[in-house]
Parts: sequence; C-alpha cells; structure tokens
Amino acid sequence: MMKLKISAITLMSVLISGAAYAEELTVEGSGITRDIACSSNDIGIYGAKNIIKLTGKCDDIVIHGTNHQVTFEEADDVSVSGSDNKVTGGRVKDLSVDVANHEVTATLRSNDNDRAELEVSGAQNVVNVTLESATKIEVGGVGHKINWSVASGVKDPAISIYGADHEVKKAN
Repeated sequence: MMKLKISAITLMSVLISGAAYAEELTVEGSGITRDIACSSNDIGIYGAKNIIKLTGKCDDIVIHGTNHQVTFEEADDVSVSGSDNKVTGGRVKDLSVDVANHEVTATLRSNDNDRAELEVSGAQNVVNVTLESATKIEVGGVGHKINWSVASGVKDPAISIYGADHEVKKAN
C-alpha cells in the first residue's frame, strides 16, 4: 500500500512540474493570420505583419517584431517589443512596451494584493490603459504618449517618469 502512495505522489510531482515548464505556442513568420484559443498557455508571436486573435486566458504573451496586429482577451503578462505593432487587449496584470512606435490598448488589473504594472521604454509608443486595480506606471525613454483612466473606486496610479518629451495624462 505504501508503494502505491509514493508512486501516486511521484506521478503527481512529474505532472505538475511538466505543466510548469510547458512550451510556448509560437507563431513565427510573416503575413500569418490565425485565431488561437488560449488555455493558460504562453504565446510567442515573432516576425512581421502577422494578424493574431487570442481568445480565452493566456499566461504570458510575447509580441516581438514589426507591424503585427494582435488582440487578446486576458493574460497574466504581455510584452511588446520591436516596432510598429498594434496590440488591443482585454485584461492583463503586467504590461511591458519597449522599442518604438507601438500602439497598445489594454485594461490593467491585478488578481491579488500586488499592483498591476505598466512599463514603457524606447521611443514614440502610444499606450491607452484603463486601471481596474492599484497600478504602478513607469515611463522612460523619449516621446511616449500614455493615456490612463481609472475604474470607479480605484486610486490613481503611482507614476515614475524619466527621459524626455513624454505626455502622461489621465483621460477624461
């Protein structure tokens, strides 16, 4: 009987650790149009001019390259880098926008006691966010436009700005 319990525990440990290291679902190339249903997995979008629609809840989404158009419903973390990407999303806890000329729209919401975070660096990015929980916004680099609004009952974010020529304002 003891051997069976140890085997079951060992099997559960292997299954759990395997799930923690699941591979990223990758879209890589140019001009790909694809709808993807997330089920708590990581998504990587690389290359150029891909049009990707993500439905459901994703874990981490990485968007790297140029001229992608990506929509998502919900994610733990979204990271946008490269240039000229347009990302429109639902809810995300942590959002990172880097390099240049991106247009990103999302709702920031933490699911726990931590704050949601928006981090913008590089140059000339436009980010529009609605805040549904306590949020930290950090803006660096040059020439970003950050428009933020808060849901009813949510405090204004903690904002750190460095670099030059940023426009960071509360939307009416």
